[in-house]
Amino acid sequence: MLARMTYAGDAPAPEQILALTGHDGTARGLIVIDSTVRGPAFGGIRRCGYLDATAMRADALALAAAMRDKCAIAQLPAGGAKTVLWDRLAGEPWPQIYGELGRTIDGLGGRYVCGPDVGTGETELGFVRAQTRHCNPASNSAGAATAAGVLAAMRALWTALGHEGPRGRTVVVQGLGDVGLRVASALVQQGARVFGHDLALLACERARAAGVECVSAPLSIACDVLVPCARGGVLHDRNAQQVPCRGVCGSANNTLAGDAAAILHRRGVLVVPDIVSSAGAVIEGVWTVTRGEDEGVRAQVAAAIAGIEQTAALVLARAAAQGLPPSDVAAALARERLQPPRAAG
Repeated sequence: MLARMTYAGDAPAPEQILALTGHDGTARGLIVIDSTVRGPAFGGIRRCGYLDATAMRADALALAAAMRDKCAIAQLPAGGAKTVLWDRLAGEPWPQIYGELGRTIDGLGGRYVCGPDVGTGETELGFVRAQTRHCNPASNSAGAATAAGVLAAMRALWTALGHEGPRGRTVVVQGLGDVGLRVASALVQQGARVFGHDLALLACERARAAGVECVSAPLSIACDVLVPCARGGVLHDRNAQQVPCRGVCGSANNTLAGDAAAILHRRGVLVVPDIVSSAGAVIEGVWTVTRGEDEGVRAQVAAAIAGIEQTAALVLARAAAQGLPPSDVAAALARERLQPPRAAG
C-alpha cells in the first residue's frame, strides 16, 4: 500500500515521495523521486536494516539527491531517484513485496526506472520485472559497469597524485562484493599491492584467490588510495583526521559524512567525489533503457564510462585551482549541469 508523503526540511523538496507500508500501516519503505528535470529518474532499490523510520527517510533522500547529481554530472538524459526497503523482520514475504513495488513503479508511467542496489540483486529484480518494464535490463551488469567507472576515475586520481598508474602502489579496498572484488582484482593485475576487507568470509576467500591481502582494519593501513566499496559514511569527522591515505576513490554512495570533506582537504588528501566515480551503472542503465542494447549502444556505454576519467580530472583540477574540496566542486558542477538536455539538431 502506497501513500504520498510531504517533505519538510531546509533542502529543496524532491518532486515526489511515496511511502510503502504494510497492511497494518507499518513503514516498509520509500520511493523518492528527486528530480526529472533532465529526464526520467533512475535509481536502485536498496534493502537493508535501518535504526528507525527517520534514518530510513534520511538515507532515501540523500541517495536520491546523489543520483540526481550523478546523472547531471554525467550529462545523462535522466534524473535521480531511489527506493529503500526496510529489512527489519524475519520471514518478510519479499517476493510479494518486490512484486507490489514493481506494480507501483509501473503505475508511475516511466517517471522512475529502478535497478539493483545493496540487498537487491537479480533474483529480487526478477519479481519487479514481472510487473513492470521500467527496470534496469537483465542483460546489464551493474557491478561490472560500476567497477569500470571507478577504475576510470582512479586513472585521473593517479595522475593528480603524480603517478603513471597503480603499479608499485598500495591500495586498500573496503568492501569486496561485486564491485569491490572487480576493482581489487583489476588493480592486482595492474601491479598494485591490494589490501581488502569484507565482513563476509566468502568474499575474503574470493579476494585472496585473486591476489588480495585481506585485513580486519582497512582504515589503519597506510596506502596511496583508499577505495570505499561498501556502504556510505565510511569517512567521518573522527576517522578523517587519521586515515593514512593520499587519495580516495570508490563506488560507495555518500562516502563522506559530517565535515570529512573539509578535513581531508586540509590534510591534502585528494578525494574523487562518489557522484563522479560511481556513475558507471547508471550510465549503462540510462543508455540501454533509452536507446536499446545493440552493439552501437554498448560501444557508447563503454565510451561514456571511460569518460568518467575526464570528468574526475576536471573536478580535481578545478578543486586545485579554486582551493576547494572536490566534493564542493562536484556539487557546483552538478548544479551547473542540472538543466534539461538540449534536443538533438
